[in-house]
Amino acid sequence: MDSVLAEQNSTASCPGNQAREQLYISSVSVFEIALKASIGKLNIPFREFEVRLATSSGAQRLSLTWEHACRSYYIATAHADPFDRLLLAQAIVEPLYLLSTDENLARYGGEFVMFVD
Repeated sequence: MDSVLAEQNSTASCPGNQAREQLYISSVSVFEIALKASIGKLNIPFREFEVRLATSSGAQRLSLTWEHACRSYYIATAHADPFDRLLLAQAIVEPLYLLSTDENLARYGGEFVMFVD
């Protein structure tokens, strides 16, 4: 998982800042991890991951909505990865910051994507 969503007023990604803002884990990210684990592209004990994420991450769950799916239409030509397009659409609709280690995604997201390394 190389992306996470955070409130737009979040300072969680700023170096040295101790303020804790609300983080969100998208069902899109969980689906991508589940898919990759099920076909052997990601070697993790998924059930353990699922339980730990649900009970101890402190992140709120963000479900995929009709509005998110429709907004992804406008991103489709800009970025090839369908999971990233949906995450970016969620960030735009909510609005949230998408914190990502993916430099390509940061290029397409403008004000909604914050690159973190």
